[in-house]
Amino acid sequence: MALIGIVWAVAAAFSLVVIWLYRVNMAMQAVPESMINAAPQRWTKQQIRDTYERVKKKPTDFGSRLPPALDRRYVVFGGAGKPKRRVTANGC
Repeated sequence: MALIGIVWAVAAAFSLVVIWLYRVNMAMQAVPESMINAAPQRWTKQQIRDTYERVKKKPTDFGSRLPPALDRRYVVFGGAGKPKRRVTANGC
């Protein structure tokens, strides 16, 4: 009898998770009205490709904007992976 209760509890929890994931997925697919008004012009796939190629050929150099390196060591945590690696590789 207790096993049936556990099965129902697991099934109910699983159902709630599936419903929650469905709602999150639907919310992520929609663009809020305020953002549509803020940026009425959408980029085309060609504009995205052209911008990617332009930035790939001539990347932005942030080295001139970084403060001079000091003889200190820092613990770097968080961040978004590749940008963090690039900053730490520059010795800042």
